[in-house]
Amino acid sequence: MAEQNHIHQAEVSGVPLLAAYMTPQTGLKRLFAQHGLGEPDPLAWYSLQHWVDILDKVATAPDGTEQLIYIGAAFASEMPLPPMITDIGVGMAFLDVLYQQLHRGGAGAVRVKQPGCNYVTLYNETPYPDAFWYGLLQGLLARIAPFAELNIHYENSTYTIVWQPETAVSGM
Repeated sequence: MAEQNHIHQAEVSGVPLLAAYMTPQTGLKRLFAQHGLGEPDPLAWYSLQHWVDILDKVATAPDGTEQLIYIGAAFASEMPLPPMITDIGVGMAFLDVLYQQLHRGGAGAVRVKQPGCNYVTLYNETPYPDAFWYGLLQGLLARIAPFAELNIHYENSTYTIVWQPETAVSGM
C-alpha cells in the first residue's frame, strides 16, 4: 500500500464502488452510511479517502482479510476491459491504464514488470490494502483468460504472479 498522504483530492469512479457496495455479507452498506454515503451512482466520482477509510474499517474485523479479498474481487468484476486484453500478460501490461481509468486526482499507480511469458511482478503504489489487491487480481485474472494454475504471492505491496494457461495444460 502506498503512502496515503496525497489522496485527499483523489477520487474513485462509482462503477466499481457500486459492485463492491452490492457484495453481500460484507457490511459495506452500513460502513458507507457511516461515512455519509448511500448507494454509489456509477456515473459519479467519490472521495478516495472515504473509500480507503471504509476499507480500513473492514480490515479491522475478525475476518477482515477475507472480506477485503472478496471486495477486491467484486471491484474487479466491474473494471472495464478493452477488447485488446485477450490474455493475462496483456491484461497485466494494461493494469495501470485500467486503474487510472477508475481513479483521478493523484490516486497512485501500479507498476508492472513482466520478465517472462507466464510471470509478472506488480508493484502496488496505491492506497489500497494488499488483501484488496489480492482479490482484485484474482477476479481480474479470472475474467481475462482461463488458467489451469495461478499463484499470487504478495509481500509489502509487491505481487509475484505466476500462471499456467489452461490450453498449455490441456494440450499436454
